Parts: sequence; C-alpha cells; structure tokens
Amino acid sequence: MQRMVYYPGFEVANSTWLKFALLYINTLRPIIPPNGYNYLSNQHRMLKEETDLIVPLDPNLREASRATKDAILVIEKVLENPRLYPRTFSIVKGGVKL
Repeated sequence: MQRMVYYPGFEVANSTWLKFALLYINTLRPIIPPNGYNYLSNQHRMLKEETDLIVPLDPNLREASRATKDAILVIEKVLENPRLYPRTFSIVKGGVKL
C-alpha cells in the first residue's frame, strides 16, 4: 500500500473514519511534536500505547525543516491564487470565504 498523509491535527477526529482507516491501513503514522502528546484523546493515547496501530512519526530536524519549507511553498501558491483551489475554499462573490 502507498504511504498516505492525513493532516488536520495530531489525531483523527472522527472515530468512524479512524475505524475504517485502521481496517485498510496497517499503521497510522501521525506527526506529533513532543508537547502534542499532552493533547491526545484517551482513545488515541490507548491505541498508541497498547497497540501497534498508531505509531507517531518523529522527524529529525533536517526532515522537519524540509517539510516546513515545502509547506510554505505550497501555501504561497495557494495564497497567490486561491481560485485555483475551489475544493479548499468556498469561493464567494467579492472574495474568498474561509
């Protein structure tokens, strides 16, 4: 299976999505900074500590720096012309509604 990225947070907010994802994906690899562990739900904490279904990815400084630069480049492109990303933004007359 291909590697996938799920990003809106440190953990999957929808438990139904999480259950189906774990049926089809061997391991969920969220990127969680060291201070982010304090904000995990009990469900995610238990899955991380008691199973091998959630194994956080711990990038080194070089990987984190590269990912940050890549993200900045993508965000700059979106900000330059948000109308090219209608699925990301709700376009309304007179501007962009976030």
